[in-house]
Amino acid sequence: MPGPGDFAPKGVVRDAAPSYATSPGPPIAQEWPCTALLSAFVWFYRHAAGDARMDFLELFQTETDLVWKAAGDVIFSEGEIAREMYVIMHGTVDVVVGGNVVESAGPGMLFGEMALIGRTERSATVYARTDCRLVSLDVTQFDQLIQKRPRFAREVMQIMAERLRRLSTQFTETHPTPARVQSID
Repeated sequence: MPGPGDFAPKGVVRDAAPSYATSPGPPIAQEWPCTALLSAFVWFYRHAAGDARMDFLELFQTETDLVWKAAGDVIFSEGEIAREMYVIMHGTVDVVVGGNVVESAGPGMLFGEMALIGRTERSATVYARTDCRLVSLDVTQFDQLIQKRPRFAREVMQIMAERLRRLSTQFTETHPTPARVQSID
């Protein structure tokens, strides 16, 4: 009876990362047939569908002026005036509010956009959980990017809305509405 590896072409390692995670174009069926189909679907969704998310790693892949942070470094602190936002090219960061980690973010994700857009103080402290390489965008660079790629603004707004929705849900789960108290006359 054939095993799972018997369906893979010769020379293909079964545990290799699927091509849809790294391929710049539609994958060629060099993997298991079902994986190739899934790879093609994911590629289509990411690159051809109208609502596919913008790939920030791809957008900033040629950026050479990176900010390097060692694990444990503070990237910015709650209460600071925002001067830039960041895109994570490598590594993981933790977003901390009131001493609690509210989000962890990895490659291809951005952070620090809320205070930059609102031109307010930082609402969180962000630590490098691992060694990180970051792209830094100040207000001028952010505005220029929006002019070149208007879709970038929509992506940032969508990310902000998702974060606010998630934080709102977390808050209501941890702070249930108290039962209505009836007054005693």
